[in-house]
Amino acid sequence: MPEMISVEPKSIITQPRERVALLIDKSISMNAYFSGKLRIQAAGEAVQAIVANSDPRITHYALFSFDYHTDLWVDYTDEFLIICSSSFLSPSGGTSLGEGISDVLEYKTKPNRIILLTDGECDHHRALQAASLAKEMHVIIDAIAIGEASDEFLRQLAELTGGKFSRAGSPEQLAEMFSKLETRTRFLLEHQQVNL
Repeated sequence: MPEMISVEPKSIITQPRERVALLIDKSISMNAYFSGKLRIQAAGEAVQAIVANSDPRITHYALFSFDYHTDLWVDYTDEFLIICSSSFLSPSGGTSLGEGISDVLEYKTKPNRIILLTDGECDHHRALQAASLAKEMHVIIDAIAIGEASDEFLRQLAELTGGKFSRAGSPEQLAEMFSKLETRTRFLLEHQQVNL
């Protein structure tokens, strides 16, 4: 009788399937108040909410911020550092959204998805160019607006890449939206596993 060899099936969920870049606007306007909280404080709490709701076997996050420049705060993998670092975001400069998206795309590790939070106006042409590059690279951008950000423009930017647009009306709603994006990612990946 031939020897039976036990082979463990490969599980899609045991390996991180989704790399998500959290791209947070930290321009000077993020110092404005948003239903009783500073916008930048609400952004930090939303970042904490999505990471706390995540499963590191499924999703790895990186934290980027942008004003006139783009900064990488935490690389993909370390959820604890993201939660800590999100409290130290300090507003300054303007809203160079196009450069922020491009810098995330050009980073050594390409994301599958970008979750963008912004409160202000930017160079629409440059930002749409960056979104077109994201589309070519098969990177989805989900855009969330607060403050004075243009709904029409951000919806166009998100839909160009196959992403979704949302507007948050309060810090609580913002945190809820971030959490729902994590739940949506998890559902889509688990659905892919079932259908393989």
